[in-house]
Amino acid sequence: MDDSRLRSLRAEMAKKKIDIYMLMMSDFHASEYVGDYFKEIEFLSGFTGTNATIVVTKDEAGLWTDGRHFIQARREMAGSGVVLFEMGTEGVPTVKEFVTSHLKKGQVLAYDGRLMPVATHREYLEVAKEAEASVVVKYNLIDKLWKERPALPCKPMWVVKKPYAGVSAKSKIKQVFEVMKEKKADAFLLTSLYDIAWLLNLRGDDISSVPVFMSYFYLTFHDATLYVDKKSLNAEVKKHLEKNQITVKGYEDIYKDLKHVKEKNVLLDPAIVNAALISAFPKKVSFVEDANPTELMKAIKNEVEQENTRLAHIKDGVAVKMARALDISAFHGLNPYTGRASEIIGTNSFDGKVGRTVNFLPSYPDDNVDSAIGLIPEANITGLAMSPNFGAALGAMKMADSHAAMYPEFRFGG
Repeated sequence: MDDSRLRSLRAEMAKKKIDIYMLMMSDFHASEYVGDYFKEIEFLSGFTGTNATIVVTKDEAGLWTDGRHFIQARREMAGSGVVLFEMGTEGVPTVKEFVTSHLKKGQVLAYDGRLMPVATHREYLEVAKEAEASVVVKYNLIDKLWKERPALPCKPMWVVKKPYAGVSAKSKIKQVFEVMKEKKADAFLLTSLYDIAWLLNLRGDDISSVPVFMSYFYLTFHDATLYVDKKSLNAEVKKHLEKNQITVKGYEDIYKDLKHVKEKNVLLDPAIVNAALISAFPKKVSFVEDANPTELMKAIKNEVEQENTRLAHIKDGVAVKMARALDISAFHGLNPYTGRASEIIGTNSFDGKVGRTVNFLPSYPDDNVDSAIGLIPEANITGLAMSPNFGAALGAMKMADSHAAMYPEFRFGG
């Protein structure tokens, strides 16, 4: 990858008179995982990890990520012009510290307000205030550069029926009403995709491996409105929403609707609701800021959910046992039942194909792990391959006091 995209971004920054531009690994809902539409960091730098922030100035471009991704980031970003800042490493500034030290009087810090939770946005407003600078949240500079950007996801939705949900959506909404009364709020803005899916007993496929759908939900004591791409609704979902007295509007319609709300006190979670949504409300509106009440509600499982959880754990338990057996045999060349080297597999395992080795004393095998790591010039080790005999020796080690297995991951069923 070359730095042409970074150079194009800096050209756009210059046109808009932006001095510092930030990109977040996020979507409009502060989701942990994001769809392809939101992978702006990958587009700019080549980095495909799941946690990152990029800050670009006229002369510098840095990506912050955690220790899981250090090796990956260096490899994937080579040539992009973006430099790795190792989060949590001594002497490495945080994103906020970097922005604070680089933002000068009269300068402009910018990011897409739809991608920044309002709580974090307020922190950068304070940084800008201290520097006598300004913050702009109306631009997404990647849009113009990303010619083949994927469309926003819009996969078919489906209904979670009572044998799995246990409680109807209408009953859950009544629970939310109780919290709204307690907090003296006359409206509730919910933007967490996980919580919307749980509250309405609906699921989708807009994020890989996460059964959610792109949406917002606005609730008052008189109306309930789901903002979603209508193309994702089938007849069953439409009937379900009608049954629960939920109005459907287009996904983007929420911004124009919030400008005209009549409610005075709106309950919302500032750690999740984005800065652009907050800006859409009339100035007369006050915010009751707290964690989404649905967060705790969905954590307390009803009887049906508890039973389904038990059944899922039984199935998962069998799968985990099988996966561990395969891992122990295929990767480490051990018999999963005895923990000893498998005569059948022999050297045809992952460990058996590694050429750089460290010899060890069978009585204290773990003393040699540091020696093995020392063979690798790259400092950030995320995995360790070992011989079958070494794995067996680790599996046999026990705690001096309890005699429990010290390394149970090398003991099948232990």
